[in-house]
Amino acid sequence: MSIPDHELTALLRSAAMAAPKSKVGVDREQLIETLEELLQQRSLLRRLGDDLRTVARSGQTGVPR
Repeated sequence: MSIPDHELTALLRSAAMAAPKSKVGVDREQLIETLEELLQQRSLLRRLGDDLRTVARSGQTGVPR
């Protein structure tokens, strides 16, 4: 179950308003879920980047797709 965007935005805004170096409370389960989603997104972006580089290389060499 993913965390809704509006909840993430609210958490981000709350953290941004906290004083520098201050500690803020975070629900453990929500943090774990958010970090898992970030890792999944990073993995997807890396694969997309690899695919785009492959397509760009094949376009430069004239290899049909």
